[in-house]
Amino acid sequence: MRFITAFLVPLLLTAQAQNPAYAPIEENPSLPRVLIIGDSISIGYTLPTRELLKGKVNLLRPPTNAAHTGNGIANIDKWLGAGKWDVIHVNWGLHDLKIMEDGKHQIPLPTYEQNLEKLAIRLKQTGAKLIYATTTPVPEGKLNPPRNPSDVVRYNEVAVAVMKRHGFAINDLYSAILPKLNPLQRPVNVHFTDEGSRFLATKVAAAILAALPPHISFQWINKLPANAHPALRHGTYFSKLHNTEAGYAIYLPPGYEEGTMRYPVVYYLHGGRPGGENKSVAMAKFFDQHIRSGAVPPMIYVFVNGGAVSHYDYPQLKSYGESAFIKELIPHIDSKYRTIASKKGRGLEGFSQGGRGTARIAFKHPELFCSAAPMGGGHQREKQVSDNKGPEGEAEGYVFEPTNNTWDLARKVDVKWLVAVGTKDFNYEANLAWMRHLTSRGVKFEKIIVPDVPHNAAQVYEKIGPAAMKFHAACFNAQ
Repeated sequence: MRFITAFLVPLLLTAQAQNPAYAPIEENPSLPRVLIIGDSISIGYTLPTRELLKGKVNLLRPPTNAAHTGNGIANIDKWLGAGKWDVIHVNWGLHDLKIMEDGKHQIPLPTYEQNLEKLAIRLKQTGAKLIYATTTPVPEGKLNPPRNPSDVVRYNEVAVAVMKRHGFAINDLYSAILPKLNPLQRPVNVHFTDEGSRFLATKVAAAILAALPPHISFQWINKLPANAHPALRHGTYFSKLHNTEAGYAIYLPPGYEEGTMRYPVVYYLHGGRPGGENKSVAMAKFFDQHIRSGAVPPMIYVFVNGGAVSHYDYPQLKSYGESAFIKELIPHIDSKYRTIASKKGRGLEGFSQGGRGTARIAFKHPELFCSAAPMGGGHQREKQVSDNKGPEGEAEGYVFEPTNNTWDLARKVDVKWLVAVGTKDFNYEANLAWMRHLTSRGVKFEKIIVPDVPHNAAQVYEKIGPAAMKFHAACFNAQ
């Protein structure tokens, strides 16, 4: 599909030759549709934003400068067209506050506010997720046409108030680029250098991704952060399930490189959605600290990428995070590294979404793991899946297999269990209820209730020290 409608064709034929941002694109019908409406500043960041979101969204814009709010009201129906939009990112202001020959603003502030009200109401009718970008700074100096830097602040204050009232997310481009005007803004000019447009594009792309379902931003390979622990490595394996390389991070304990002994492995499942093997690697410092101190014997930790819908198989999105972990990653780790490649040398742990995944997967695959430590899991969401016969009930609208949850799967299996949660964790009560449920199902478990700790894996480890690691080590030694 091309973003060309009958009213745009004559304009497009002229504009396309002038600015590549106006060129139509071939849409991928499987991707969300995103529309950018704005002035020449938005024209400048359209192409770099499109490049940043390549393969994730269809990013389109009308082949014109949207100019001021009066022009927006006159043309908004044409720009929106008849298609469905998932996200719309808009801005007006730079042309509204322009000072005309009579010394007045092109669109006075009261009229600007009224126009934004009308535009907000019309945009809400689309059902799209809506984002309003604040107007970028006007520099000091003699501009042509004239603009006053202080007017940007006044107009932005009005715009933000109106758009927040109508439920728009605010992308504050003004504040983001204000400290970076030199050298990102052209001298005595409202426009930006190519580098400045690329900087704005990063903010626009991030705002758009934040408005989309989490799986849109998912990647199977993610770099480790620059400050990652030096004992961490990044690796990949080929996932036949996804026909692509998939990433993982691995912590190798002191002595691994020099010796020939085999080590037990704890697989660590990250929290949040979507997945990413880099999401929980900050935990490596705790693992390394307690191994080096001699508090626990050396063991390997593997940080798993849980897929688009973390630690679930989700055919609707062609993401099979659980199966890739069980059928592909574990065999890869056992073949590439000196592991104890059996149940007696394999543990599972995770926090939050990873706590949920740890429980589900260990109940389903007790032949693979001797220990499981679900921490801070949102078991109330799992209960909703059970009660609703599949739907999780969250805003993302995920629907799972009705019995694939930590409540229906709970049963006596040959796995040692440790449940940990902080008393200030928003999942605290849900964990207490789930532990009562485990008891009712005859599941024996150890528990650690961490006083005054919120929903934060690092803070849990800071309080409990090597307790969870000792739990895994005891399971390994008992086999």
